Amino acid sequence: MGLYGSPQIGYHASGQPPKRRRRIPLWLWLPCAVIGGLILLFFLVVLIIAIVQVASGKVSLTPSPSVPAIPTATLSTAGPGNLLEASGTGPKITGRFTAKSGWDMSWSYNCGQNVGGFSAQVYDASNQPTLLGVSDVGTSASGVKRYSTPGTYYLQISSGCSWSIAVRAASP
Repeated sequence: MGLYGSPQIGYHASGQPPKRRRRIPLWLWLPCAVIGGLILLFFLVVLIIAIVQVASGKVSLTPSPSVPAIPTATLSTAGPGNLLEASGTGPKITGRFTAKSGWDMSWSYNCGQNVGGFSAQVYDASNQPTLLGVSDVGTSASGVKRYSTPGTYYLQISSGCSWSIAVRAASP
């Protein structure tokens, strides 16, 4: 104890000398600091380049008004009662069709020896998905679905396989 009951300089109040902190070796923290600095420098350079390109007018911050074109399927409306016929391989969006009363959607897909899937989601005229459509997983399948809701629709096909789909006015 020091003078007047105060602890001695360099000692803890308990009278024990303070524990030495373990220092991180230079060979460990120096490379980490250098790498961190280089990463910070990289992001700073990228930020400066982006600012310069926006300021010079090479890049615009406003979104482009054009929407990329979505590939459509092979379409046909040949034959009486046919509202839509489409076939293809891979994902597609069909053209619109208008059903004045009930309608049938016949579909098929074939993935060869591989297991794949097929989905045909029906969208209404306001581009909202409906609860109508078909979804299947396998190597191949086909089927017919009957719907009684009239309206204007289009189909979004999702498949990695070859497929065909036809929409016809329902026979009475």
